[in-house]
Amino acid sequence: MSKHTIREDIIHAVRDLDTMPTLPAVVERLKQEIESPKASARSVATLVEDDPPTMARVLKLVNSPVYAPSFGLGKNITIDQAVVRLGMNELRNIVITSSVMTLFPRTGAANFNRNEFWRHSICCGLVAAALLDYTKVKMPCTRSEIELAGLCHDIGKILLDQYFHDAFLDALDHAAKEKVLLYEAEVRLLHIEHGEIGGILAGRWGLPEPIRSAISFHHRLDKVKGKAEESVVQLIHLADFICNHQALGVSGNGRSMEFPRACFAALGLDVAVIPEIIERVQEEAKKSEIFLNLVNAP
Repeated sequence: MSKHTIREDIIHAVRDLDTMPTLPAVVERLKQEIESPKASARSVATLVEDDPPTMARVLKLVNSPVYAPSFGLGKNITIDQAVVRLGMNELRNIVITSSVMTLFPRTGAANFNRNEFWRHSICCGLVAAALLDYTKVKMPCTRSEIELAGLCHDIGKILLDQYFHDAFLDALDHAAKEKVLLYEAEVRLLHIEHGEIGGILAGRWGLPEPIRSAISFHHRLDKVKGKAEESVVQLIHLADFICNHQALGVSGNGRSMEFPRACFAALGLDVAVIPEIIERVQEEAKKSEIFLNLVNAP
């Protein structure tokens, strides 16, 4: 494949190919129902219950320790109770989260461990949500949407691995040999990077603008300077750095990311809370095993 045309080939594939992964129909039905003035907890729960695979994943999640603080331990939470306690929008995000993690094969490039990729992605979402407790900057989206943005921030890597496998291997090798970040290697070789690719898919999926921006620009913060979604992109970038620094999963980078001082300052974070944040990160990382079990479930 010509490197002069590979950017256009990738964009065409993600935008137009029917083979691209799509979210279950229940996601769009949930969106429409939640936006309806007649929506109720029962009507939303019914939509989830009418899709058995989705219902099974959601029940597994809401009855896991991840959501124990919301429901209490030892509870057999139903879909109705989840809607009432968490809210309609958060339940929809749980449906999307659980669906995203089952859309792709579990194995990929030999030097790109999918299990460790998901560990990094899950931890990034959990860490980003945890960082909300330390910043007073108002975000243009909810905590659950922040978590979803973190989970999906690197989704373009899987698309490259699955649909442009050889080109992705070249980028991984280049990043390792030249000691550059993976997105830098992608730009050099493919003339496009995983953030832009993931953002196009997020657009196909109809994800909210702040989430699409976080996916698209988490390595190119200059693209959102002064925009409403800037704080979300900064938060995901910082969470990405922390997860890489703490070796939570793998990202394919050939060198360490620089400490994002500008993001840290813009989010109003104090360096004095760094030890507390790191301790919190380690606690959040333990939750990733629950999500990984979901991915690896038969």
